[in-house]
Amino acid sequence: MTQTRKQHTINKHQVWLKHYLDEHGGSFLDGFRSAKKAGYAGTDIVLRAVGSNNCKRYKAELDKWMDEEGLTKCRIKAKIVSLMEAKETKFFAHNGKVTDEREVEAHGIQGKMAELGAKVKGLLAPQRFEHSLSGDDIKKILSAFPEEFQAKVLAKFREMT
Repeated sequence: MTQTRKQHTINKHQVWLKHYLDEHGGSFLDGFRSAKKAGYAGTDIVLRAVGSNNCKRYKAELDKWMDEEGLTKCRIKAKIVSLMEAKETKFFAHNGKVTDEREVEAHGIQGKMAELGAKVKGLLAPQRFEHSLSGDDIKKILSAFPEEFQAKVLAKFREMT
């Protein structure tokens, strides 16, 4: 990769990060939309791959940003634990008037927190993702990444086939 292209790619990554962390720009914490706004070209599959790769690339920066925003690991864990005990109020009506209300277990929220906790602990198997990528799609996806990464992916692909 030439120095000019390398610098352009680095600048594009930084633009992606700016859009990814912009709370008012419509792409907040959305890797796909941030890739589009940063000017990456390609199909939706390519843009999703760019977003995913950039999330990994900027993990340290994103972790720092989350900590600065008060989303420390400890606070996130505490929130998950507290939501495991979530309650909600159910209202009962007759002829358009509320006749009774009861506090009940918020099973939807509790279930989501249990699933999230299980994922974090590695207790859930990852979901399989079926795709129909063509060779051209794969080449387009790989072209968005540095050459050394491309070489690693191709070597791994050769091992698998």
